[in-house]
Amino acid sequence: MIIRPAKPGDYPALADLWHESWISIGISNAWDLDREGVRRRFMQEAEDRWEIYLAETDGKPVGFLALVPAENQLDQIFVAPEKKGMGIGSALLDFAQQKLPEWIVLWTSAENARARRFYEQAGFVLMDTQYDAAHRRENCLYVWMSNR
Repeated sequence: MIIRPAKPGDYPALADLWHESWISIGISNAWDLDREGVRRRFMQEAEDRWEIYLAETDGKPVGFLALVPAENQLDQIFVAPEKKGMGIGSALLDFAQQKLPEWIVLWTSAENARARRFYEQAGFVLMDTQYDAAHRRENCLYVWMSNR
């Protein structure tokens, strides 16, 4: 597996991976289920604020992360549903920590127990929970600080 900067030609496949992975979590609302909406959001965020890296195996994307370096934020991290549990998410998170070595903030759904365990095992600390009216769910703010 390699992790590399994503190119615009990668974006449609990564947007689809994001959609499929999100659906596989089982936490959704009407907005989340719309594939075209996810694609539009992906393209807009990629143009406006994200720094995107993809994980690929045999030339196929198996995961990605989207960083907002100016905010030390890990905005998105997703792994293809059929590849979960294979260390791809951990490799992407390690990569994010190399790119943002001092500290990282991220938000995740309060209902996403698997992601919350993953972040907590990686040393992220729950700092706050807030209701997200746009998505009609509670989200958790996590922070990771370097031990250097």
